[in-house]
Amino acid sequence: MAAASRPSDSDGSSISAFSAYDVESGETRELFTTLARTALHLDALHRESFREHGLTFTEYSVLRLIQRAKGRRLAPSVLAEAIVCTSGAMTKLVDRLERSKLVSREPDPKDRRGVLICLQGKGDRVANDAARSYQNGRDRILGRLGKREASDIHKNLLRLLGALETDRSEQ
Repeated sequence: MAAASRPSDSDGSSISAFSAYDVESGETRELFTTLARTALHLDALHRESFREHGLTFTEYSVLRLIQRAKGRRLAPSVLAEAIVCTSGAMTKLVDRLERSKLVSREPDPKDRRGVLICLQGKGDRVANDAARSYQNGRDRILGRLGKREASDIHKNLLRLLGALETDRSEQ
């Protein structure tokens, strides 16, 4: 598969908005442009990985979070916080997953007014199948990087993620 080319001006030079982040000049705009382009490519990988399973990345994330939770159930508010969405958006997402018989709502035994989102057998199977597809895609991409390079990227992204989460919590 051929490498993707960068957009260029009519004279063939690379469009500056897509150039690499220049640490020396401190061009943060370039960093965020690179992050945005990375996000677009990740979104394409997500669509590729989850399309055959009838899921979006967000739906997959909810199923995996519930799979890993104690008792395989979580409150909608916990899910909304984890995937960075509003309670209204989470309600709609859970409605879709429930219509597909992947999850169900059950009363929260600790809060009579609350509900817990529970993984159904079909949801467990779909999440596992989707996880295998996603792992194949991730392995394909990360196979293009050395282990040290991938580790360094991960460490730096964790630092950026911490800054983004702190900023969001302070807003």
